[in-house]
Amino acid sequence: MTGKKISWDSNKILSICAICISLLTLVIFTYQTVLIKNQSHLSAMPYLAIETSTDQLGPNDYYHTASLENYGVGPAIIERMTIFHNNKSYDTDFISFLKDYALVSDSINVLQSSKIYGGLAIPANSTRSMFKIGRRPLQVDRFFKLQEKLMKEGFHFEIIYRSIYGDRWKITDNSVGPEEL
Repeated sequence: MTGKKISWDSNKILSICAICISLLTLVIFTYQTVLIKNQSHLSAMPYLAIETSTDQLGPNDYYHTASLENYGVGPAIIERMTIFHNNKSYDTDFISFLKDYALVSDSINVLQSSKIYGGLAIPANSTRSMFKIGRRPLQVDRFFKLQEKLMKEGFHFEIIYRSIYGDRWKITDNSVGPEEL
């Protein structure tokens, strides 16, 4: 049996070239789509960080504040905030934890506090104050002593948040920056 020889006429060559160009166009189109999707996700990426400060406004006027800062270019949508203490977990904010579980008395003056809860959206380039404590130096010192005691007992926290595209991150009391999940 003899094999048929393929004759290469201009129609077959043109057809093969058209198929190759179509496949190359498909590959390029797919690559561009992936690039556009990545760019779109990055253009809405939140970047949360915990900021703390202790300020002295006068000789007897001290404040300690903690806030959640969104340095990103898109809103951060909080999924949950969890506090861990003595091998237990609590889905609550700092001040509620201190009052309900750490049994903090009125010796620490809480001037302002905000809830951090699932569904909370923190817009790009904005701040969500978590708490402001103080007014007198002794109250700030008491807070730092309580914080030190809690840390020895295994206190730590994590905040899970997402972008509008569903990309997820976690920040903790030990993290340098957000960790992608």
